[in-house]
Amino acid sequence: MKAQPILLVAGLLLLCCGVAALFAPQEIAQVLGSRGQPASPVVVQLLGAGLFALGFLDWFSRFSAVGGIHGRPVLVANLSFFFIAATTLGRHALGADGVAAAWPLAGLTGLMAAWFGRLLLLPPGEAP
Repeated sequence: MKAQPILLVAGLLLLCCGVAALFAPQEIAQVLGSRGQPASPVVVQLLGAGLFALGFLDWFSRFSAVGGIHGRPVLVANLSFFFIAATTLGRHALGADGVAAAWPLAGLTGLMAAWFGRLLLLPPGEAP
């Protein structure tokens, strides 16, 4: 069976971000902090655990049929994560203290959300 490219890309992206947040929470907390106050490393590690878990879900589901009714829980989980991440990053980028890196990240997560949304709405036989 052929691997689903969206699950492969999302799985690797989420796993890499999750591992980075798990093993370098202080450094990431400095980057994520605002107005000179770093974010809590514990919160960054919890975020990393969630990203790691979602990445493994995608990685282990990469050979499963997705689209329409097939693989709906995996698609809905990813669609909700990427959509919420895109809207949150976009809102942050529009703010007064927005970081320049928020725009490309919002674009990337928005593209992933659109890809998962497309798969969710396609009939089962038409998914790539």
